[in-house]
Amino acid sequence: MIAIKFLALVALGASVTATPVASAPDAATTDWTALPIPDDWIDWTGVDKAAMKNPANWNSSASSDKVEAAPGKELIVQSGPCSQGTCPDFHAAFDLVYTFTAVPVPGDPPLTIFSSDSDIRVNDCDKCLRHKVGSSLGNSVPGGCYNFKTCGRDQVICVDPDKYRAHRIWKDNGHKTCYNMKVDRLGDCGFIKTRIVIHPTGETACTW
Repeated sequence: MIAIKFLALVALGASVTATPVASAPDAATTDWTALPIPDDWIDWTGVDKAAMKNPANWNSSASSDKVEAAPGKELIVQSGPCSQGTCPDFHAAFDLVYTFTAVPVPGDPPLTIFSSDSDIRVNDCDKCLRHKVGSSLGNSVPGGCYNFKTCGRDQVICVDPDKYRAHRIWKDNGHKTCYNMKVDRLGDCGFIKTRIVIHPTGETACTW
């Protein structure tokens, strides 16, 4: 009888220690909605709006590969339309930076090349990463998700600009943290017709 109880306890202990760590599924990028940009947030000086409506004038060839900050440049805070690099702004652990540019090209007739991109930036373990998550042909800030690994941990961050929310999931234990997000318009600078940063203001309940 004692032997049977002992074997039962051993089997129970084995089942507990063998229980796998919960893993979180990848988030669907289709769940994230774009933030409409008010017309007065864009500096339309010198912009040919008719040309902007032609998809042939848009440049969507920007790399979506991970970009790391150079050594010694990890903890810079920019807070301006002209100088936004790999690191998140507003002392944030992560953010989404949106940039709309219009670059005139000499010729007959003259041309304008447009680009409109959203990038998620992360500062983790004193290293900054930047990854393109979306492009648009209109006046909107697209959102999306960034799967990456820092400090030996796989994780995903998703930003939903139109609903002012984001979440971060650590895949090794399935832990999910949700955030309220704030939109800050940084303004324009030369070819940059508008720069917008969407950054966390605090944690919130995960209801999605």
